Amino acid sequence: MWTALWAGCACGWRGAAEYPLDWDAIGDQPLDEADVDLTGPLADEGRANAP
Repeated sequence: MWTALWAGCACGWRGAAEYPLDWDAIGDQPLDEADVDLTGPLADEGRANAP
């Protein structure tokens, strides 16, 4: 089971920072439907794609 999220891109880039997942809060919900704070990974990806 995953323990953290990180940013990634189809080009193969991967963000260095990991963002922990709280499985007690997520419970049995699918990860894409859970109330997970994605601001960190999304901001990392935005920095990678910045001109």
